[in-house]
Amino acid sequence: EISGMPVDLSSPAHYGLALLPEIVLSVWAMVVLLVDVFQKGSRSEPSSASMPWLTLTGIGLAAIANAWMSGLSDVGAPGVIAVDAFRVFSNYVFLLCAALFILISTRFIDEERLRLGELYVLIMYATVGMMIFAGATELMVMFIALELMSLPIYILTGINRRDRRSAEGALKYFLLGAFS
Repeated sequence: EISGMPVDLSSPAHYGLALLPEIVLSVWAMVVLLVDVFQKGSRSEPSSASMPWLTLTGIGLAAIANAWMSGLSDVGAPGVIAVDAFRVFSNYVFLLCAALFILISTRFIDEERLRLGELYVLIMYATVGMMIFAGATELMVMFIALELMSLPIYILTGINRRDRRSAEGALKYFLLGAFS
């Protein structure tokens, strides 16, 4: 258990503190989507080249919220989300992987002409799903987090509409997930 500020998860208001990194990343994903929409308008041009950097800023803010969360400790009745060192560590791993994915994939995205703002939003929501999954203490929350993680990944698999292999991979991945 992490020593620090107590969070009573029997109070719904305290779930905001326990889920702060996920909330920050989710809100930032909405900000990125709105910036992309207002930047492009009704034109079908590629998204701004600053979208990866805007996304990395949101990931950094979520990492700061995660650092603040490491000072929390849960008291009272256990909740549906854990507040412990494993969750803090796994959140850092997921945020680092998302940031590395964005940094590594920028050249590929430009080469394939896939510069879409929604691509970065999907990466952030998949990361939120992973973060919630790692902190879940109940099966229903794990299932919801798994779906929140898988749906963006299905879409990311098939996002390259010009490549038949992308569509085939997305369909196979979706059917595998649906049957499992």
